[in-house]
Amino acid sequence: MATLHGKHIARLVASRYDNPTGAEIGVLFGKTSLTLLSLIPRLTLYLIDPWELSLDGGGVGKSCSQLRTARHDTQHRVAEYITNGQAILIHNTSERAAESIADAFLDFAVIDGRHDYDYVAADILRWRRTIGTGLLIGHDYRYDTPTPGKYLFPGVDQAVDEFARSEGRMVHTLPGHVWWIDMGTANG
Repeated sequence: MATLHGKHIARLVASRYDNPTGAEIGVLFGKTSLTLLSLIPRLTLYLIDPWELSLDGGGVGKSCSQLRTARHDTQHRVAEYITNGQAILIHNTSERAAESIADAFLDFAVIDGRHDYDYVAADILRWRRTIGTGLLIGHDYRYDTPTPGKYLFPGVDQAVDEFARSEGRMVHTLPGHVWWIDMGTANG
């Protein structure tokens, strides 16, 4: 049950790191997490999701019972990796979880939580600190719609493009609507 975008992210990370430590922000059912854990040997992955509705629209389109089911499914899906210490579930918001991660502790962060501009922009900034010279990675970038030039998640596109410009970095893309920025090389 590997996800297409997860396979491409796994190849990218595995090509750069032997014993990577990363975070996935916005886990929901854990399918991408399982893909990463099963395809990247010796990966330690922090799985971050509040799995709850919030007053400001978090969890939109899901009921409380669907979110509880998603958390349970994730725990079941990655159980062997939790047992061996490769997967660490953090049941919290992106903001609170990022506060618990030291500067430059991670090799990469996969940002795939809320898709509106304000949240994506905030996630990029808060997780940038945790990766030092690592990789910022995300999903649902340039996600086409039937209307040419229109994208399904314009907030993702805008936040990623603005951050890259402000840092003088290049946004790279992979199949499956994956974006990534290398924070360790000149011009990314």
